[in-house]
Amino acid sequence: MSFYFDRDDVALKNFARYFLHQSHKECEHAEKLMKLQNQRGGRIFLQDIKKPDRDDWENGLTAMECALHLEKNVNQSLLDLHKLATDKNDPHLCDFIETHYLGPILPYWRFGRRHIASTTMLK
Repeated sequence: MSFYFDRDDVALKNFARYFLHQSHKECEHAEKLMKLQNQRGGRIFLQDIKKPDRDDWENGLTAMECALHLEKNVNQSLLDLHKLATDKNDPHLCDFIETHYLGPILPYWRFGRRHIASTTMLK
């Protein structure tokens, strides 16, 4: 998304910066979880990441709605992993997920919802 908004025919630089920052944060989150898995003797099995359904994001509102939807899917996966850790009596993994993933997600959701609401009111 970042590079779409950085194109010369779109040129929404703040959106480009925002989505690039979010992309870097998500990479860090994935790397942290993989590092923990390696430290605990687990094995990492990577899967293909499906490309987005679209290449043209139309506007900032559409991109924010899609990003929020994706973030909700990721959050649900983290909740599922947390439940599995709870069921397997793994308090270390539960704490790790709560500290690094589930706690910090709320400010992003609030920001995304506020931005979507304010942009919708402008229409």
